[in-house]
Amino acid sequence: MSDIDNSPETRRKFIGASEIASACVGSRWTSRGALWELKTGRRAPPDENMAMKWGNRLEPHLIEDWCELNYAEVESYQERIVWSEDPPLVATLDAIVTMPDGTRAALEAKTTTSRNQELGEEGDELPLSWIFQAQAQMEAAAVDVCHFAVLVDRQDFRQFSVNRDDQIIAAMRAKAAEFWGFVKADEVPPPEWYEVDERLNRMQWVKDLGVPVELPTDIAERWRDYEEIGRSISQLEKRRESLKADVVAAMGDYHRGLLGDGRELVVSTVNRAGYTVEPKTYVQLRARKLK
Repeated sequence: MSDIDNSPETRRKFIGASEIASACVGSRWTSRGALWELKTGRRAPPDENMAMKWGNRLEPHLIEDWCELNYAEVESYQERIVWSEDPPLVATLDAIVTMPDGTRAALEAKTTTSRNQELGEEGDELPLSWIFQAQAQMEAAAVDVCHFAVLVDRQDFRQFSVNRDDQIIAAMRAKAAEFWGFVKADEVPPPEWYEVDERLNRMQWVKDLGVPVELPTDIAERWRDYEEIGRSISQLEKRRESLKADVVAAMGDYHRGLLGDGRELVVSTVNRAGYTVEPKTYVQLRARKLK
């Protein structure tokens, strides 16, 4: 087990390598706004789920298997390195390895599923957040390559490599410094389109001033467009379901049907694990008539 202090209070003081993508451009899992809330103490870090637990348990085995396949030796495990004081940037490397030719490299162990769309249609791509993380790790460890040992669906072992890019590292440092400026100033970063939920949920800790704000003149038109798009989506969904019903009716009792364009429709059974929806408080935005 690692004796590294990963307490929320400690992690608030720096941007980790796994967070660098979120600080720079936002990621699928954590937007810049959400990361800002974490670093300013307005959001509690997520609890460890089963996927995270299994990832931690399997990590040493993935490292061992990767080294065995590549004739490499582990130089160190779980080494935390500060690679920038301002902004405070830290990388905790799963392992630093020595290759057969004597060169050193960073090694990152990951577990994921085949449903991870960031792996690409062929499953041979790396998520952008992993690439950002790799660049931070290479800068921290002063190496030129970062290897990935990736276990997909707990049975498919894949290998990837990322080469060092000093231009990306310089750009990351600049964007991270910009983000950390908002943290130090306790000022919310500018909004991005993917941050809508995070920004609305801030209303839970921002005091209601009791009076409405006068919105810019173009906002009313934007809201009308938003409403019209919503109505269009609803109509398209109904039309889509109607078309699907026509196809199902044409299939009859057959499980396969030829489309005539080189494809076929296949009826199959999909088993999905059940789950319980927990109660949740959320913030919504809607328009209403003035009283």
